[in-house]
Amino acid sequence: MVEVKSDVTGLKADMVEVKSDVTGLKADMVEVKSGLGTLKGFALESLLHRRVRPLISQVLGLRATRIIQSGTQEPLPELTNAVDVGAGNGLISPQQENRVSDTDIILRGLRRGDPTPVWVAIEASNKVDSEDIRRARETADILGSLFEGEFLAVVAGHSIDQSDRQRADATGVMYLEVTERY
Repeated sequence: MVEVKSDVTGLKADMVEVKSDVTGLKADMVEVKSGLGTLKGFALESLLHRRVRPLISQVLGLRATRIIQSGTQEPLPELTNAVDVGAGNGLISPQQENRVSDTDIILRGLRRGDPTPVWVAIEASNKVDSEDIRRARETADILGSLFEGEFLAVVAGHSIDQSDRQRADATGVMYLEVTERY
């Protein structure tokens, strides 16, 4: 009887250790998932930086499209100077200044036969959500207070929920689905 009791006590101790290990593994998986999400985000932004000009040009019918700012490129003086002047004369707030500098990609192009510049504020996310939509819309609106032209907000990603797609449509934000072929 003593031997059985000892075996049960040993099993209980082993189970406590297993539970502790599983708890640790769960915590590690949360960290891995978070890191993987960040890596996917960087990969998406890198892919978009390489392919966004021709992609947006085709979708929106633009020509002479230039990347004005992206995560892999310093913003062009055309943008930084306008933001500095706008912030300096109170046209935009410090928060709006930060919003512009935090935007994933800003493009400028022209429509065929029209000399009016088209500015495109793009927020990229693997799974587009309401925050991405809000940020893209906000940046496009801020650009509208700094420049002349047309101002478009775009969210780009691998997926979007139906409710967020409706939210994007309602706020005039275009959704660009990024597939593996890009």
